[in-house]
Amino acid sequence: MNLKFSFFYYFMIITPLLLLILFLKKGDITSVFFTISLLFYGIIYHPLISGIRLFLLNKIEKSEIPKTLIPFWNLRFAKDLYSL
Repeated sequence: MNLKFSFFYYFMIITPLLLLILFLKKGDITSVFFTISLLFYGIIYHPLISGIRLFLLNKIEKSEIPKTLIPFWNLRFAKDLYSL
């Protein structure tokens, strides 16, 4: 996988957090919405994006993408996920 896709992956996992923090600072969202969004990000969004990246890197099969929702399952692939 080339460098362009690595930066796209980082963009996909960092942008939602930055937007949430920005909207919270501006007062556009409540703390309850922020907390629920943060939980959604950590429990569903980030693991699925990581699972798709692992599939594109041929580290897992397509049928294993839902397994990325299991807490700490992605840790064995941390080097593959976060290295450029």
